[in-house]
Amino acid sequence: MDRDRLITQLTEAQKILEAINVAQDECDEILSVLEALEKKANEITNGSGILVIIPGIGLAIIGSQFGSYGFMQGVIGFLIGGIIGLVIGALIDSALNDKKRKAKGEAFYCENIEPLLEEKIKADKELEVLLNNEGYVNIAKFIPDDYLHLHAINWFKTAVVNMRADSLKEAINLYEEMLHKQRLEDMQKEQIEIANASLNAQQQQISIAKRQEENSRKTAAYTQKIAKSAKYGNKVSTLNTLRHWSDK
Repeated sequence: MDRDRLITQLTEAQKILEAINVAQDECDEILSVLEALEKKANEITNGSGILVIIPGIGLAIIGSQFGSYGFMQGVIGFLIGGIIGLVIGALIDSALNDKKRKAKGEAFYCENIEPLLEEKIKADKELEVLLNNEGYVNIAKFIPDDYLHLHAINWFKTAVVNMRADSLKEAINLYEEMLHKQRLEDMQKEQIEIANASLNAQQQQISIAKRQEENSRKTAAYTQKIAKSAKYGNKVSTLNTLRHWSDK
């Protein structure tokens, strides 16, 4: 295969893969929004209101009155009352609001999720058409699966246009050399980061040790000062006692 034909094929591959990437990004974006909306719909349908909390608080307060018989009795009464109150509140809330929440959840689903599901189906079909397109099938025949992506195709074309490679095989070999070099650089960078982190940790340990040593030195000096003061006080007390007896 001559260079001009290879460049033409790689240019065509770029266009096809760019279109596929756009379609794939659109599918992923719709899916992400759908997941968020479905989570919101579930929250609306299965949520709970303030009715769950009120009985729990009330019965917890009532249960805490057992504290008059002792602290532990009050704590146990508070916990049991709170649990019973929450259970009662949940039952009341479910009886009064489950149908309303379900209706709201269904309305939210119909208004927000169903239209987006239709968009998702349409986007999936468009992506499937691109993947089954004759152009994509053709480039998949001469480009290995491991390199059937834009990063590799762009690199191949640049290498061929700049006369660094005269064939797809040479372009692939150069691409693999570049990836290998990049992996080595990433490993070196990671090792440097680990070494810097270790050095920082050692410096912190040295700094802590110096502070501890300084604190110990200050403590020892302060203790020695107190001891001297006490010794001096004892001498003064002894002299005063002797003077007192000599005066007598």
